Amino acid sequence: MKKNIRHKIRIFLNIFIAAAVLAAWLASMRGEDGVLTAGGLRSLRYFTTLSNLFAGAAALVWLAAAAVGRSTARWLVRLKYAACCAVLLTFAVVMLFLGPLYGYRFLLTGPSLWLHMLVPLVAAAELVLLSEEPLTRRDNAFAVLPPIVYGSAYTANLLINGVGEYPRTNDWYGFVRWGFPVGIAIFAGICLAAYLLGMLVRVLNGRLRSAPRR
Repeated sequence: MKKNIRHKIRIFLNIFIAAAVLAAWLASMRGEDGVLTAGGLRSLRYFTTLSNLFAGAAALVWLAAAAVGRSTARWLVRLKYAACCAVLLTFAVVMLFLGPLYGYRFLLTGPSLWLHMLVPLVAAAELVLLSEEPLTRRDNAFAVLPPIVYGSAYTANLLINGVGEYPRTNDWYGFVRWGFPVGIAIFAGICLAAYLLGMLVRVLNGRLRSAPRR
């Protein structure tokens, strides 16, 4: 595929990501079908919402940089990579853990379908298949940054404001239901999963970039 065609496809996909994230987030705040039905800005407490908004923001930044010919800047490559891995982490948790537990039909309805599956898959395809900028082992650390930042804020909220009780609990994911040590172990497992997802994205991107192109 010619370079200019690949670039035009990337532009289209980044516009799609930004628009889809905004539309799905607004729909979830209105309480439409799907899991993410927290009213107003309360939806911002969920990693799913924040990771998708991060991907949407990264897409907008990439589009702005592409408009001035700076889409290959190293900081932007890492930004897109971190955002891609963040939404892929959401996708993996839904597919491998929450789906079997609660049912895929429940988790992939309305705006949740876009935030849990479609946006993550498009973001991954855009980066893995179309990005020509190399990703290094050092870059793999950026895949872990989103869950580290979120987990740190989540933990700080629990320590400052307390766990609370349902429906006003601050532990909305139930990470410390069995105590803080278990919560820390869960957090460590999530960070490990993010690192492995980042490694997968990096390896696939490297192999596709090195493959002969017509």
